[in-house]
Amino acid sequence: MRKVLVLAILIILAWPLSAWAGVTYYVSNANPVGSDSNNGTSTSTPWLTIAKVNSSKFNPGDSILFNSGCTWRASLVIPSSGNSSSQITFGSYGAGAKPQIFGSIQLASWTNESGNLWYASASTAPNCIWFIVSNGVITWGVAESAKASVADEYEFWYDKVNLRVYVYAATSPATRYASVESPVQNFVINNNSQNYITIQNLEVAYGNQYNIWVGYTTGWNVNNNRIHHVGFWGLVGNPGDGINAKTGVVYFGYNTIHNCGIHGICVNVDNSHTFTNGIIEHNTMYNNYHSNMDIDNPSGASFGSLTIRYNTIYEDGTFNISFYAGGLYIDGNGSTPENGIQIYNNIFYNMAGTPIVIEGNVASPVIYNNTMYGNFPGATENPSGISVISASGYSPSGVVIKNNLCQDPVFACWYINDLSYIAAFDYNLAYQSSAKGTHYAYIAGKSYNLANFAAYKAALGGTFEQHAVWANPLFTNDSRLLDTPSDFTLKSGSPAINAGVNVGLTIDYAGSPVQSVPDIGAYEFVAPITSPTGLRLSQ
Repeated sequence: MRKVLVLAILIILAWPLSAWAGVTYYVSNANPVGSDSNNGTSTSTPWLTIAKVNSSKFNPGDSILFNSGCTWRASLVIPSSGNSSSQITFGSYGAGAKPQIFGSIQLASWTNESGNLWYASASTAPNCIWFIVSNGVITWGVAESAKASVADEYEFWYDKVNLRVYVYAATSPATRYASVESPVQNFVINNNSQNYITIQNLEVAYGNQYNIWVGYTTGWNVNNNRIHHVGFWGLVGNPGDGINAKTGVVYFGYNTIHNCGIHGICVNVDNSHTFTNGIIEHNTMYNNYHSNMDIDNPSGASFGSLTIRYNTIYEDGTFNISFYAGGLYIDGNGSTPENGIQIYNNIFYNMAGTPIVIEGNVASPVIYNNTMYGNFPGATENPSGISVISASGYSPSGVVIKNNLCQDPVFACWYINDLSYIAAFDYNLAYQSSAKGTHYAYIAGKSYNLANFAAYKAALGGTFEQHAVWANPLFTNDSRLLDTPSDFTLKSGSPAINAGVNVGLTIDYAGSPVQSVPDIGAYEFVAPITSPTGLRLSQ
C-alpha cells in the first residue's frame, strides 16, 4: 500500500503543469450584477469591475471570463503571467454579444453654446472621437485646430483650457447619436509586462493609442476578438494600432480588426529586442488606415520568423479614400534583415494601396498562392499587386514569388525595382481587364503589357516567369461593387487550374487539400458535385 501511495505522489508531481485545471473567475455587471466582495468563482457570485481583476493575483491555467452582453469602460491591466505550458486566459462566458471592453467615456450632458455648436466635459484630450448612430454605424470625428473651424457634422475641437469637447450638430448630440465615444485610456488592454496571456472572444475598442498592447512581452495568444476604432486617423507616426507587438512569440488568429487609425496589426521590433516566432492567420481585416498589417524592423533588432496566412484584407464602401491604406507591409529599414517571413493563401481585394509590399532589408521572404483583386475606386497611390522595392539605403534579397494571382490593380500586377532582389519568380497569373491598368508587370523601370508578353519573358533572362500566365482567371464572382460579396474561387476552365508548382503547401485558403499539381491563387479548384442521372430504383 505504501508503494502505491508513493507511486501516486510521484505521478502527481511529474504531471505537466498544462494538465492542471486552473481556477475560473467570472465578471458581470448585468444578469446578475456582480460585486467585488464576491469570491468571483461562480456565475452566481461574479466580480463586478475590471479594477478588481487588475488588483488580483492569478496563476497559470486560470481563466477570467466576462459576461457576454456586458460593457466595461476601463483599461484591463494584466496583473499576472502564465507560463509556456499554461496560459492565463481572459475571455467570455454566457450567450450573446461579445463582452465589450472600451477605452472611452460616453460624452454626455451636452450644452448648446450657440447655433449648432455643442460641448461636453472631457478631462482627457482625445486623439479622436467617434459618433455612433442608432443603426450601429460608427463615424470618425474630424479634428479641427480651432473652435471656429467646427462647422460641419462630425467635426470636433478639444478645449484644453476648459476641458471640453466641442462638436457641430443640428440637434443635441444626446439624442442625435446613440453615443459619442471619447477615448481616455491609452491602452485598452495593457500587457503590464506579463507573458503567456490569451485574449479571446472580446470586443476591444476606442483606445487613445492602442487597443491591445502586447509590446515587449512574449507568449500572447489573441484570437476570435473584434478589435476596432483606435487612435489617430491615418496620421503616420502617431499611435493607433488594433494590436501592437514588439517581441515574440505571438499568435494572432480569427480576429475581426477594422477601422484602426494606423494599423490593424503592427509588429514593430526595435532596439535590442528579438522577435522570434509568430503566426498571423484567419483574420478578417478592413479599413485600417495607412496599412492593415505592418511588420517593421526599423532599428536593426533581431527578427526571427513570422507566418502570415489565410487572412482576408479589403476596404469597404465606408473607407475614406483621402487616406492611403495598404494590405501588408514588410518594412526592413534597419541594419539587421527581417528573416523567416512566409506569406501564403491570403486574399486581398478592393485595396486603396498595394496588397503586399516587401521593402528594404528583408531576407528570403516567400510569397505563395495569394489572390489579389481590384482596387478601391479613386485610389491615387498607383498600387500594384506585389511590390519589391528598396528603402532607406537597404534592399530586399532572396525573394521568392510563386503561384500568386493578381487581377486589376491600379498600376501593375508585379512591381520590382531590381531583379537582383529575387531568388525565384514564376508560375504567377496576372490580368488587367480594362484600359485603366495596362501594366501587367513593371520590372526594373520597364513596363510590360499583354502585347509584349514574349518580350517580358525574354527580358527576365529565361530564368523568371517562364511559366507565367497572363489571362482572365475566371473567378466564380468578381463583383465590382464594393459592398457586394465576391467569390474568388475558380470556375471550371480557369487558366489558373493546374498551372502552379508544388511549394510544399498542403491546404488552400478554404482548407481544401492542395493537389500534386497546384492551382495558382489562394483556392484550389473543387469540381462541383453533380447528381447521377438515369438511375432506377428496383423493388
